[in-house]
Amino acid sequence: MEDRVRAVLFFEESSVNSVPYVQQLIKREQGNVAVVGGKSHQDLYAMRHSGKGILGMAVCGENVTAASVVISTSVMEEEMTRQAMSKFLKFYDPNKTSVAFFITCIGRIEDQMWCGPAYEVKMFRKMYPTTPVFGAFVYGETCFEFLPHPPGSVEWQLQQEKNKKILAMSTNSLSNVIECSYSTCILFLQFE
Repeated sequence: MEDRVRAVLFFEESSVNSVPYVQQLIKREQGNVAVVGGKSHQDLYAMRHSGKGILGMAVCGENVTAASVVISTSVMEEEMTRQAMSKFLKFYDPNKTSVAFFITCIGRIEDQMWCGPAYEVKMFRKMYPTTPVFGAFVYGETCFEFLPHPPGSVEWQLQQEKNKKILAMSTNSLSNVIECSYSTCILFLQFE
């Protein structure tokens, strides 16, 4: 049975700190995992017992290709947004089944001509017309950026070097890398 986690999508209550859990997952997978999550408002969170916790899903299997990227608040131009989204083109196959999850800061609702969630989704749909998009507005975003590269390629080697540095970080330092604000985080999954 395949136990390698390819991707995790999660929602957490605002008082929960998911960074230690994400850090353990990143270490377990040696940095080769796509992670996207967000803090949901306590009134919207669906925990039955304590009202505090993390709710999510893990995607495993050799037939899964997963990637995650962040479109940060500093990305204020159409071309920069397009560049962030075009990272998925390296492995995208319109003939394969795929799905995307957008986790967007509630503060980005103001849609402007060249930025904002509605614009980002429209751009994504033009680039990946066969991929359905699901999304949620949250009060804080988490993303461990990951792109799948062929093992042994230059890109793969560079990513492994970056992963070594990330794996050596303390929880507080990692928090600065994976916790985002006023951002859109995208998890892209493709299935063989």
